[in-house]
Amino acid sequence: GVLAVEVLLDCPYTTTLQVRQEHSLPWLPVPVLEVQVYHDARMAEVIGAEHARRFRGIYPYPNADMHQPDEKAQLNLFLGEWLSHCLACGHEFEAVR
Repeated sequence: GVLAVEVLLDCPYTTTLQVRQEHSLPWLPVPVLEVQVYHDARMAEVIGAEHARRFRGIYPYPNADMHQPDEKAQLNLFLGEWLSHCLACGHEFEAVR
């Protein structure tokens, strides 16, 4: 598969990206994350996944949307592991569209 990164919004201090895995396996869901990059802090956080946006730090459980109590932390950890895997396996990043 291919890791695709698309710039959705570019501002002076932040950039919003869509990060997704493109592949040809119809039975495998395609992960799609919306990521906010903070230039001055040199950090990023997941602000959207699938159809959800702007996650709380902690959710009561159970809740109407069935989020895990630490949903935001899990998504940010997933993004970090995903990008680390790409770097560790020698994936080459091409120019951002």
